Formats: sequence, C-alpha cells, structure tokens
Amino acid sequence: MTITATLALQYTAICAVLGVTMTTVESIWHWRRGNFGETGIWPWYILREDHNPLASAVLTPALDGAGLLALLLARLAAAILVPVCYGAGLNAGLPLLILIVSQFLLAWRTRLGNEGGDQMTNIMLIMAFLPQALPNEPAIANLAALFVGAQILLSYIASGGAKLFGPKWQRGEALADIMNQFQYGNYWLMRQLRAYPFVCRLICFSVILFQLSFPLFFLLPAPYAYIYIAGGVAFHFGIAYFMRLYLFVLTFLGTYPCLIFAREAFRSYVGL
Repeated sequence: MTITATLALQYTAICAVLGVTMTTVESIWHWRRGNFGETGIWPWYILREDHNPLASAVLTPALDGAGLLALLLARLAAAILVPVCYGAGLNAGLPLLILIVSQFLLAWRTRLGNEGGDQMTNIMLIMAFLPQALPNEPAIANLAALFVGAQILLSYIASGGAKLFGPKWQRGEALADIMNQFQYGNYWLMRQLRAYPFVCRLICFSVILFQLSFPLFFLLPAPYAYIYIAGGVAFHFGIAYFMRLYLFVLTFLGTYPCLIFAREAFRSYVGL
C-alpha cells in the first residue's frame, strides 16, 4: 500500500485539528464580545432550559462565564499539541481526548448551528484517538481508517440519493435556490445560474452523478480513479468559496487519505 492507516489517520486528525482551531478562535472572539453572556445571543441561562436540570447544574461551571473561556483555551491548547505530539513521536491520546470531550460539551451547550462538518470532525477525532488509546493493537488503526473511508463514501451516496429524489434537484433548480439563501448563499452566483438555467441544470446533475457514482473510485484503476479525488477537491473548495462553509474543506478533504487507504485495502482484498 502507498499509505498506511497510521499516516492516514494522522493527516485526518491534523485537518480536524485545524478546523477545531478555527472554530475555537472564533468562539473566544465571541466570548470576549459578550455573546455567550447573559445579554449576548447565546446566554446559558436560557439555553440550559433545553436540558436536564441536574446535568445543566453540573456542567454550568464549564459552560458559562470564565469556565467556558477555560474550556475554550484548553481546547485550543490541545489542538496545538496534537501535531506537536505527532511530530515528536509522542502519544497524542490525551489532547485528542480533550478535543473530543470539548466537542460534545460545546455541541450540548449550543444545540443549534451544527453542520455536517461538525459531525465529520467528531468522527475524525474519535477514530484518530482509538489507535492512540490502544497503541499495542495495530489492527485498531486499520479499522479506524477503514471506518473513516466508509463514512465519507456513505455520506456522498446518501447525499446524492437524497438529491436524486428532490424535485428541485430533478428540475435542476436547487443550486440557484441555495445560492439565494441569505446566510450561506451567493447573490452573484445565483444571478448567473438564473440567467443561464442550462448551466444550473448541468451543475445540479453533475453533483448528483459525482456523488452517486463515487463507489467507482474503488473499482477504477489508477490514475482514472483519482478523477474522483480531483472532483471532490473542486467540489468542497467550491462550497467553501461560494457558501462560506470553510470547515467543509478541512473535514471532508481531511478524510481523503483514509479514503485512499480504504480503496487500496479493498482492491488488495478482492485482488484488483
């Protein structure tokens, strides 16, 4: 194989860590602006009403005020330590565990605004943590890398399948409507797609075809299979540029080494 499971997981973890760093710095900025405080847009005394009273009381010291800042700073320090540990040949289990716990605590605090990139980040961090937690079990790294590769494959197929049965995607109108959204849209691109409906339909159908046919990445020989990797890079950078979903680039492209590992393992297993 041209890439090992350990190397693939390290690359995956570093990409996840970059995304965590980006969101953590943003959260610290919001904390300094008072957006997590009682008069802010995410006040804990209101958000806690959506949770179990006992759990809220127990976790309040870590999710409000100075405790929240301490959690964010610990998260930032752990994110910095992960690549340092990899580079020094040290076990990165503890900083990865801190990141995993902080992911769930912050998601539990907010309960809104989470996206597919956040969910994929959780999977990436957990799978990178497992071989660090069980360093004497080499099969764990292989299974973890295969799981990440299978997860990204499943996400493409599921997303493509949902689009295939969506009326607006079938009519080739979905992308223009998405670009017309205030938060994640792009007014310039929306106008171009509305002005050239054939191009809009072509892009919509191409996205569906790309996602549903992604299993061919495992079956096609190199270099043809890597057309899908190039297509995925263009796809996710396009999402980042036009929709400002920058976390998608780091998380989904961060899974590609595991995807390549899974392809090589599959082809070796079936004798291709």
